[in-house]
Amino acid sequence: MSVVVKRRARLASSGARAAYGVLDIGSNSIRLVVYEALTRAPMALFNERVQCGLGAGIDSTRRLDPDAIEPALGCLERFAHTANALGAGLLDVVGTAAIREAEDGADFVRLAKRRTGLDIRVISGIEEARLSALGAASAAPGLVGLVGDLGGASLELVEVVDGVPGQSSTLAVGPLRFKDADLKSARAVEAIERGFAPATWLGGMRGRSLHLVGGTWRALARLHMALKDYPLPIIHGHRLARTDAESLCRLVAGLSTKTMRKVASVPRRRQETLPFGAFVLGRLIARAQPSEVVFSAYGLREGLLYERLSAAERAADPLLAGGMEMSNRLGRGVEYGDALDLWLSEAFPAHEARDGLLRRVACLLADVSWRDHPDYRAKHAFHQVLRAPFVGLSHPERAFLAVAVSSRYRGASPGAEPIIEALLSPSRARVASGLGTALRIGALLSHGEPDLLQTARLSRNGDDKLRLTLRDVVEANFVRRLERLVEELASDLSIKHSEVRVGGPVDRSA
Repeated sequence: MSVVVKRRARLASSGARAAYGVLDIGSNSIRLVVYEALTRAPMALFNERVQCGLGAGIDSTRRLDPDAIEPALGCLERFAHTANALGAGLLDVVGTAAIREAEDGADFVRLAKRRTGLDIRVISGIEEARLSALGAASAAPGLVGLVGDLGGASLELVEVVDGVPGQSSTLAVGPLRFKDADLKSARAVEAIERGFAPATWLGGMRGRSLHLVGGTWRALARLHMALKDYPLPIIHGHRLARTDAESLCRLVAGLSTKTMRKVASVPRRRQETLPFGAFVLGRLIARAQPSEVVFSAYGLREGLLYERLSAAERAADPLLAGGMEMSNRLGRGVEYGDALDLWLSEAFPAHEARDGLLRRVACLLADVSWRDHPDYRAKHAFHQVLRAPFVGLSHPERAFLAVAVSSRYRGASPGAEPIIEALLSPSRARVASGLGTALRIGALLSHGEPDLLQTARLSRNGDDKLRLTLRDVVEANFVRRLERLVEELASDLSIKHSEVRVGGPVDRSA
């Protein structure tokens, strides 16, 4: 029995939901992503992209590139087999701009059906824009701003208000349409400007955030990180002030293909299109005047997934859902994490808007490294949390959680200091470290059993006193150990005094 078949049998016997897949047939590439299940915190089992170039030359020929059709069909055959082998009970197959616009697009859809059995849903430009915006918004709850998705043949622009896509435009300014254009020529610039003409509403986006979707723009983020020696190479959530984004666009748009090939931080397949992507972004920024630019790893595919969820699942916070998923996989489980969060809530009131959420997620992740060798738990916890496939949080919040969970194991990873210093203020880093110390106290008292937390109470009297009350009498050495930790925690939280009281009431009403 193959590994894949064994895995499918195990999932079926456990009652787990079937895998879900999205096959995205774009103008430049075809990508298959298979997720373990339809959830608010999807985990990819498989993610592969094949560059086929179906839309190459479509502006002049109005047809799919004949040299790309057979490779594309072969790719679809393989991807159909892969999705089936991975147990994708539901597979959404969508075709975008190239198939939508090509005179022989419908012929390709019929041929693909005969060859692969796949039913390709060709979506309109408006639908493509809506799904891309929905995906980006699903990773940023309550998003208010502008979403731009640059594909091979088109640019989708969508206004989003409170996470709901609104007015939109599909613009014919994809890199495949300007493959041989000289961006320094007046003719090319005028053509791109004409492409923006339908989006007359962009002027109303002034001062809002601009969220960027698409591989070309992700490559631009990667290049910026390399140029600035940014310490956290995670593209999702990377932010640039408008002026910084404008400077980056001017720099990259002026680079030749020869120069781009020397830039190691840019994937080879993006080197030719990146100057164009930077130029288009520069024009978009000039028209919309956003407050900042935010790069998103979520787009059309995640929008399709998000739309498949129930209303209750869509309403869930994505960071919290991700924390729960990781806790169940690697930690002590959600029941313990939530009990720990309740236990800590008196000592860690929410001073900032998202403090309560971050505390709860830190509690869920408190023991993600409990199976690791003790000498490496802090290091593994730091990097595991920092690089977790979470959305719905900023880079500073990633660093906060990583410091908290690694501090629970009495340390941070070697080399973590530049990340912490770049992303957290000293006071915020102390709070994160203090939260980690509190997690350690909770772990010592509970041994991973939530009911044992009821034998102790951690409370504070403003900034004057931090107190740990133990219901039962325990041996003196253990008390001294707890006293040291409570004193350390009080210092991190700028609380003047601390004490451990043995044999006192632990009821919260006391």
